[in-house]
Amino acid sequence: MGSSVIASCPCGFEQGCTIGGSMTSFRTHRYFPFLCADCGLVSVNVAEDPPVCPRGSAHKIAQYGSNWRERREREKAEQALVAARKVPFWEWIGLSRPKPAAEPQPEARTICQCFDYEIVEGQYTCPQCRKETLTFDSTGTHFD
Repeated sequence: MGSSVIASCPCGFEQGCTIGGSMTSFRTHRYFPFLCADCGLVSVNVAEDPPVCPRGSAHKIAQYGSNWRERREREKAEQALVAARKVPFWEWIGLSRPKPAAEPQPEARTICQCFDYEIVEGQYTCPQCRKETLTFDSTGTHFD
């Protein structure tokens, strides 16, 4: 199933993007937003290996967002480091001051996901002004 998102920036840039693919063609056609150095924001077919800009295969492209599996592995590794932290003996017997409880960091909200590709809430590079002020929002539109 595919969906639609809108990318917008305070500079006035606004563009819709297709995420994913239809039930009949998702194996060969799945789309995700990329930043092309020549074209700006483009929907790239990520079913192709490697993904290329639809307007020119020689154009340099960079994925918006991150890889879902890599993010999950990184979070697990960070949690394992915290859990494996060795406590000094003097702390273990209670000779240190209690540390204030750290406020848990809220997990970033996922705006859209297509297999391993995902865009989480945050700011990205705008293709028009080149500042880190571009945001993505779901339009609520889905297709098969």
